[in-house]
Amino acid sequence: MMRLAVFAVLGLVTAVGPATAQASAVPPVTDALLQDPAPGDWLMWRRTLDGWGYSPLDQIIDTGNDGYVYAVDAAFGELAWETEILDYRTVPVRHTSGPIVAKGRVISGRSCRPVSGPTGCVIVAHDAATGAELWRTRLVPAPGEPGDETWGGVPYEERVHVGFWMVPSYNPELDFVYAGTSVTSPAQKFLLGGSDLKHLYHNLTLALDGDTGEIRRQVGVLLDRRGRVQHVMVG
Repeated sequence: MMRLAVFAVLGLVTAVGPATAQASAVPPVTDALLQDPAPGDWLMWRRTLDGWGYSPLDQIIDTGNDGYVYAVDAAFGELAWETEILDYRTVPVRHTSGPIVAKGRVISGRSCRPVSGPTGCVIVAHDAATGAELWRTRLVPAPGEPGDETWGGVPYEERVHVGFWMVPSYNPELDFVYAGTSVTSPAQKFLLGGSDLKHLYHNLTLALDGDTGEIRRQVGVLLDRRGRVQHVMVG
């Protein structure tokens, strides 16, 4: 496997395979480099260990905000593969953070938008070596699917929107991918199916099976008007 830099919209991570003669040209990432990266480097989530999240560069090219995930050879900068996740012209979505690479899978989500409808609210996994899509999990259930009843009588195309815009995390022992979802937006629950409904899978922390994308666990916390925990939901 080549040493690849894997991108998804604005994010950058590195998937490291066995060393090769070509990849040996890539400088090692040391603690010193992580603590004081060069201006042109963005080596981690929010760039620096203190989570500052800003680039010192005067100009930044936005290298893929078009619904693609792609990999670049880290030694030579050549495009290794690219895969379309969603057609931004028909399903306009964005992703405000990068993916993770876990067990040979590139895992990322979409923040989605109201105009994109429920199909844009997804978490996807791709093969890090080939770019092939491995699984896709929608965050809004369709009619007949588990969780459909939690939206009441809201038509499927009006179930907007439950996004996933943060970087996921991963447990290698359980092979679980953890993702936090947004609230329904731009409409609050009482304008959709009603405040008494759960509107899955909004405002939850989800644990997904790393191999299949199946939702294995869901945890939600309901707060009162003063921000105190009123109810904890575990499913």
